[in-house]
Amino acid sequence: MVVHLDCAASLRHLIRSDSYVKAFCAWSHVVALTQHHASPQPPSPRADLHPAVCFAPWEGMGNHGESGISCRTISDDMKEYSIAACDGFFTRLDRVLFSGSLLCGLLFFLFRIRVFLWWSTGFFAFASFRLLLRLSTVKEESILIVRELLVQVRTRYWSGQETTEVLDAHQIEDVIINEGITMHQVIYYLAFVIKGNSKLVLAFSHVFPRLAILHPVYLGVRSILFGEPAA
Repeated sequence: MVVHLDCAASLRHLIRSDSYVKAFCAWSHVVALTQHHASPQPPSPRADLHPAVCFAPWEGMGNHGESGISCRTISDDMKEYSIAACDGFFTRLDRVLFSGSLLCGLLFFLFRIRVFLWWSTGFFAFASFRLLLRLSTVKEESILIVRELLVQVRTRYWSGQETTEVLDAHQIEDVIINEGITMHQVIYYLAFVIKGNSKLVLAFSHVFPRLAILHPVYLGVRSILFGEPAA
């Protein structure tokens, strides 16, 4: 606390002497110290929850966010698993682009320098184009399993559009975790083997959860369809 008071006194002195840049740097230092001493420790995950309900970090996504799989048990014979996309609709880059567009527009309004108008228009157009492209990307994927009846594979997009594929439970021969290899990583997705059909029906083929998240789903699906133990 003494350190914070000393920094605050120095900050008032800098403001009186019109050293605004130094004052801003000092204020940033005070805020950083306050957050360091006041930041609480994150709670530890509960061990009594089912693994499919716990949210786990998204592997290989860096600081873009975290995502996990949620399990909704409707009854003993009906269960739904869903995975939301890692990034939200507005990403950090989108916020930076719109902020840059607003700032350049304000500078053009104040100084009437045409180059600021060009920058503002360019930032806004690029950010809007990114959002339009994101409307066609996947927001959430889910599967609904009903014992001895059906499996519903649903994909929901940011635009609100949904695609649904319904599989007859009696036609499902097997459920597997399939592995795919891209140029820079190994991806996993759930696949259903259909009788008389050489083509696999894929679930979670857009969000690509890591294997540790997908494995509880695999066990849960097999427990409902084939009566196998879920753990």
